[in-house]
Amino acid sequence: MRIKYGWCFKVLVDHLLTGALGIGLFFWGGAYSSQLSASTAIAVKDDARQWVKLTSPAKRIISLAPHTTELLFAAGAGDKVVGVISFSNYPAQAKQITQVGRFDAIAVETIISLQPDLIVAWRSGNANAGIQTLQRQGYPIYFSEPTRLIAIPEQLEALGKLAGVEETANRAAETFRQRLKSLQTQYSTKNNQQKKQPTVFFLVSQTPLMTVNKNHIINDVISSCGGVNPFADLAPLVPIISIEQLLVTSPSVIVAPSSAQQNGWSAQLKQLPAIQQNRVIYLEADHILRPTPRILLAMQSLCEQLASIGSPVDK
Repeated sequence: MRIKYGWCFKVLVDHLLTGALGIGLFFWGGAYSSQLSASTAIAVKDDARQWVKLTSPAKRIISLAPHTTELLFAAGAGDKVVGVISFSNYPAQAKQITQVGRFDAIAVETIISLQPDLIVAWRSGNANAGIQTLQRQGYPIYFSEPTRLIAIPEQLEALGKLAGVEETANRAAETFRQRLKSLQTQYSTKNNQQKKQPTVFFLVSQTPLMTVNKNHIINDVISSCGGVNPFADLAPLVPIISIEQLLVTSPSVIVAPSSAQQNGWSAQLKQLPAIQQNRVIYLEADHILRPTPRILLAMQSLCEQLASIGSPVDK
């Protein structure tokens, strides 16, 4: 049985299984590059470790992932967003913005017609062909891929600088840092003092059986709550594992999005003591899967439930 998680699990699974999907290449004369002058008024470094340079604050922004749409609005730049990717459903205002395709098939022609002066892309999620076409046209592209919780306020500040809304963005970033520090102080130390830290398995998909490694931001959420990811050292960001690996590991707790609750468990997974003993934590999918300020809602829920579960039983 395949668990249906909503847009972001489809993104994780489809991106891993199919790789970067190609879309048609288009060639236009002129484009954005000719509009840039030699001077640079604004410069920030993105998650691709590249400098994004603008001559003035962006006024027409394209967002190519639901999480980047949320980040832009949180930074105070929502009124500058003129195009979004499908499933950009938060905040509510984002639903009214022109859509520019899917994460794996961005509508390059539509994007160009919107005359953006900044594109915010998802580094590991967007189709390479479309991104490369936009890069060749000279459009400034900021790549987003937060892998640690502390990277979220840094991105809010960077996007705020690019959009000329630094005051609002900096306030949002500071609020996030304070809330994160409070949660870490309250739960990480407390849960780490347990006799035995709980091993926490995050379920991405049942078929194939998938989880996250140490470079995924969800791993940072787990460790911040005092849990240990048993598959942290596997190579892929979203590794496929065997049922045998999971049974041998026998995690203390299983974490899954709330949308998984209605789909049930396979017969093989029902062999896990964590499921038999109802040591399963469900989190709101959009909260845990999107690296935005709302991830702290998922973190608080996870920390509280891990603390209430207490020390894992001896195997």
